[in-house]
Amino acid sequence: MRFSNYLKLALMCATTMPSVAFGVGIGQGGRDVLHVPMAWCALQGSPAATAPNINGDTTTDSVLWRRHERPTDNIFLPQADLTLRSAILNSWGTLSFPIINDLDTTTALVGDVRGEVNTELGTGSEFADTIISCDNAWSAIGKAGIGVTAVNVNLFHDVDGNYGTVIGGNFSGYPVGWAGCLKSTTTNICTAPYNGRIMVADNKYFYPTVPDRTLPPTPNVPAGNIQYGTDVMDILVGHETGHALGLLHRTGATNLMNPTLLGTNIGLNNSEISILRSSSLNVSGLEIDPPNQIDPGNFVGMTLVNINKVDPKFDLKRYQLLNSINAVLDKEKNIVHLSLGLRASLPKNAKDMKLFMALKSKDGKGLNADQANKQIGFPTQIAGKEEFDSFFELSLTNGKIKGTAWQLENGELLKADRIEYDLRRLIMYPVYGVVKGQKPILDRPDAPRAVYDTIVITLPAKVFGIELGKEFTVTAGVTPDRERFDILKTIKDRNILILDDPSFPHCFAQKTGRPGETVPIRLDGMLPSKPIHGLFGPDEVFKGKTDRRGEALIDFPIPKNATNGLHLVTIGIDGTALTADCVVDVNAEEKQPKTKPQICEKCKERLHLIQNQSRLIEQLGRILESRKMENRTNEDVIELIKLIKQQGKIVQNELNK
Repeated sequence: MRFSNYLKLALMCATTMPSVAFGVGIGQGGRDVLHVPMAWCALQGSPAATAPNINGDTTTDSVLWRRHERPTDNIFLPQADLTLRSAILNSWGTLSFPIINDLDTTTALVGDVRGEVNTELGTGSEFADTIISCDNAWSAIGKAGIGVTAVNVNLFHDVDGNYGTVIGGNFSGYPVGWAGCLKSTTTNICTAPYNGRIMVADNKYFYPTVPDRTLPPTPNVPAGNIQYGTDVMDILVGHETGHALGLLHRTGATNLMNPTLLGTNIGLNNSEISILRSSSLNVSGLEIDPPNQIDPGNFVGMTLVNINKVDPKFDLKRYQLLNSINAVLDKEKNIVHLSLGLRASLPKNAKDMKLFMALKSKDGKGLNADQANKQIGFPTQIAGKEEFDSFFELSLTNGKIKGTAWQLENGELLKADRIEYDLRRLIMYPVYGVVKGQKPILDRPDAPRAVYDTIVITLPAKVFGIELGKEFTVTAGVTPDRERFDILKTIKDRNILILDDPSFPHCFAQKTGRPGETVPIRLDGMLPSKPIHGLFGPDEVFKGKTDRRGEALIDFPIPKNATNGLHLVTIGIDGTALTADCVVDVNAEEKQPKTKPQICEKCKERLHLIQNQSRLIEQLGRILESRKMENRTNEDVIELIKLIKQQGKIVQNELNK
């Protein structure tokens, strides 16, 4: 069957099924839609930072927006009822994604990051420093620790400056992205709360309409005449977001998590969808979207980045340096996770280390450094002149953590219980681009990289006086011998943490949308009297303005070629990264059935499946047409036709039911 016939079949199925009521949420089977914030940074030297121009988007903010909008509309929303949104808040003075400096320009070009495969623990200093720099930039503009941190770089290179790597004499490919989350070193699984990290090559090298997608020259390829295959849906960001939310690699030509970026592999299985949704619920700043309301997620967090320049005579190793403190409140369990991040992973032969932390979370008088030192031997270098009411001392030996905590009661420090300690490691996984003209490698090893370790202290929030929206002060330090210290110092020079739900702007579709018509969308929480633009998926379809309250009621146009199913709507303030995100359910005009339709869960699930399949088929069709225009090899076209036929068979089977 030809592609056009498969598409007609899918559309017929989606538009002639009986209408159903979707329960609480508008997602599949009545699920709520989950909105995961993305805290983007652009590395100086990457095209998104220096010369943004992707498919008409000519600002850094708009280029980075589209990088999470494309996989939302093409991958996560139709399959998992999950969206990715900007983490910028309207309460901040700066409303643009940060541009950060390249901290290591000794090899390759500005904007490049060393990213060859290396599984040895303790490596990846540029990885760690770039991620920390992004967190620091978010601290400067508002607050770090919301959502998933994502960095747009130019390209990844090896130690010699080549955009590729060779393992054991065999060409292994070109890593174009890395991502992961903090894993427990005992269970090797990502743990709540999630702290996902993403680093991806600029999509200048993947988007088909960019005039010159050729890689720059390298020592191995002086002519620089290499191109990647295209990625029109930003599957690269989708794949790495999967890792940041706990997914592992899964081979297969149609799988999103295939370690090779094919430009067509968007499929998720039921297990992956379940992991994505459960992991998203553990992300700080998540929002849950039943119809016409927004519920904040269970976790709220904030990160303080250490900018202290340690005295060189101390000669401390990277794993003996403190990179940050992250605090996350679990509102349901009423517990707090305090994470002390190191700048590298601990090697197996790491010597004993001590970590000290003090916090002031209760009203009333605390103890200063001298007083705490006299009672429990707490180092005076860490506490300084401030007063604190809780103190922690941790010993780290061969990956084992022992800790002691004290709380102030009637002027005396007493040992506290009900505290847990855990060692977690940021493990990042690569994804490889396909070089134009070369056959893709579909079955690759995982090749993870250990970037840095984090010590997590979990304690009862109420006992330690930590509450939603209430300030508390924290300080910490790391030492191998109680003589040399790396002590937390932040850009604002006051180590204040506030754990509160982020106040994102919101939009709400008031009814089901139909192709070629408009749907009323209510907007609130934006800046007052500002020009706005609206996007359907990644495509701009609307211009307007907010009222004096920062609100609006928009007649939002649905494109005539819109497919059935859920679509992302993004309303943004012009010239910023401030957005309100929501979902519109598109359903073409349908004839009323002669008999009353049966309302059942299987009917609802089947309707959504058919709608999603029709969208996936259309997306594959667009890819096929673009590949033909690029004169791609016959093998590529044959593979795409196979994928389309597979999708068509699924739709046909559902229709037969």
